[in-house]
Amino acid sequence: MAVRKETTRQQFTEAAAPLLEHGEQVVAGTLGRTGPSPWLSSAFGLLGFAVFALFGLRFYYLLVTDRRVLWLKASMTGRPAGLAFADPRTSVGVAGIRKGAAWSRLGVTRPDGRRLTLHVHRAWRDDMEAVAEALGGTPDRQPAAR
Repeated sequence: MAVRKETTRQQFTEAAAPLLEHGEQVVAGTLGRTGPSPWLSSAFGLLGFAVFALFGLRFYYLLVTDRRVLWLKASMTGRPAGLAFADPRTSVGVAGIRKGAAWSRLGVTRPDGRRLTLHVHRAWRDDMEAVAEALGGTPDRQPAAR
């Protein structure tokens, strides 16, 4: 998994390079998905996965820089698929973190007040914690995300 994780990280860093402003530095990043619980969507197999994709199942690579938070779209296989949106770093906050055995959750508040919950696989948990810390959250002191 480490080789795939490093490859994924490198692919998203390279995909983000043209999007970065002059002098902007990458601080942290993690791969995750929004939408229904991964446990729920996997319980129904491929058909359930397709149905849940209609109800907000999206894959993202959340990249934190020293100035902005970039939400890069990801394919189901973890490849870059373009920019979803970019927010000023100072207007994005950590709404909550819940660590689980296989899947953890990172709640992120966007500038428009919307809260997105990013489901993060355990292979990316350390990266999720680095993202939370970069956004001013402390993983051990945040309320659980919903």
